[in-house]
Amino acid sequence: MSEWNTPEALATGAMNGPLFETFVFSEILTSYLHNGKHPSFYFYRDNHQREIDLLIAENGMLYPIEIKRTGSPTAEMIRAFESISFPNMEKGYGTLICLTDRPRPLTRHAHAISLWNL
Repeated sequence: MSEWNTPEALATGAMNGPLFETFVFSEILTSYLHNGKHPSFYFYRDNHQREIDLLIAENGMLYPIEIKRTGSPTAEMIRAFESISFPNMEKGYGTLICLTDRPRPLTRHAHAISLWNL
């Protein structure tokens, strides 16, 4: 059994990506709850196996969020954003949360931000 009980093991271990996703999700959830909001969060996977880590439904809008443990975000990482469409919901601006050193646009409808900007 593998153990991830040091910062180095967490940073380089096989589970570093999923652990990063879980941490980011928990920070977003905590922010909503601490502000007295009832979050409408969803995971998305279609029949073509395209996935979006988090969809936030708010005020008739659906905001796609992708979470990647990378410092070099690309538009390819958010390609699945193009595939979402739900009745009675508009698609809002998308976000890739990652380890980038600065916010940066990825497409006309999405940008990358650092975990530290949450």
